[in-house]
Amino acid sequence: MKGRRLLPAAIMTLALAVCPAGRGGRAPDEIRGTNRCLVIGYDHFTSMPDTAPCSANNVEIMAALLSDYTPETERVIRRVDGPGTGEELEELIRDTFRNAGEADTSYVYLSTHGVAWAEDGAERMAFLLCDGTAETELEPARLREMLDAVPGRKVLILDACHSGAALAAFDGPEYRVMASGRADEDSYFWMSGPDRDTGTGYFTSALDGALRASLREQIDPDGDGRVTMAELRARTGEIYGASDAQWLTGGADDALFSLPEEPQCEERIRGLTFDGLTREEDTLVLSFRFSLDEATRMEYRIVTRKDGKWDFENASRLPDRERTGTVRGLLSPGDKTRKIRISADSLGEEGTVLLQIISLRGLHGQVPVLEASRRISADGAE
Repeated sequence: MKGRRLLPAAIMTLALAVCPAGRGGRAPDEIRGTNRCLVIGYDHFTSMPDTAPCSANNVEIMAALLSDYTPETERVIRRVDGPGTGEELEELIRDTFRNAGEADTSYVYLSTHGVAWAEDGAERMAFLLCDGTAETELEPARLREMLDAVPGRKVLILDACHSGAALAAFDGPEYRVMASGRADEDSYFWMSGPDRDTGTGYFTSALDGALRASLREQIDPDGDGRVTMAELRARTGEIYGASDAQWLTGGADDALFSLPEEPQCEERIRGLTFDGLTREEDTLVLSFRFSLDEATRMEYRIVTRKDGKWDFENASRLPDRERTGTVRGLLSPGDKTRKIRISADSLGEEGTVLLQIISLRGLHGQVPVLEASRRISADGAE
């Protein structure tokens, strides 16, 4: 393909603790039909860098999320590093949703590399499918052809570089799409551990945190027990700053998820709320609040941009100011209010930083969990 260029998913060195699945919620009366879910992730490629274990962990996170937050779910099918061809994927879609009817919803989640190139003056993109041997570029229009054969509502969740370019292919009342970034934007993964054996995707983690760790009034402002795309978009936007997520509603704002009566994850900070950005002379001040159910180590990282990308390797690390005994950054349980101060000189060459709010879990606090990220610039917080 003339002029073709491949752009890999960006990698951040950090780790994620995956919250266990909990009890599913009862569907409100307004939500009808049967849900079926296909969750696919790819970590090993022949033409691009491996992302293991990020997509494999993404699959587990999303499978648990769909099981817990989609009512009347008949099945959740998981696949990692396969299928490797479009024909095999089409067969898998046909088999997974073979009993779908017009009143049903089919959820498709895809975590992989997205590639972009210019051809004949037009911008093109594709998702990579790879089973370790066969590798295929799947363009959004081809994926739509496969899903058009499935009756009912279709919900796509795409965690890949350039995934925002897929929205144009799914215009229509039967499709809802959530994409991790713009057509011209990278999506970010993070991995850590002695053998880089822990990690996940930023966008997938933000969706998980929005549903599992929010106060009910944050994720369900009207209190009807359902989460619409508008509600999920608003809450995810508060805690996801690494990329500019894209959303396609199909012209409707119907419910996509149902809230269970009890929170489904205990290993996240609760109800994170940003109170706005203020200015004190040449310093920007971002205030936020959250709650802890147990003693937890916390730190904050400030990431600047360099050459159009987040410079994670050179992030500034700030332990929380609170002390428990002699340990700085170890917070007692309860409600917390914090302020992060960023001088204008710290905004870097592009005038924007990414604030990461991180809890440190596991034995001796060695496992970082990204609770939220927020972009801050001289013009405000996004």
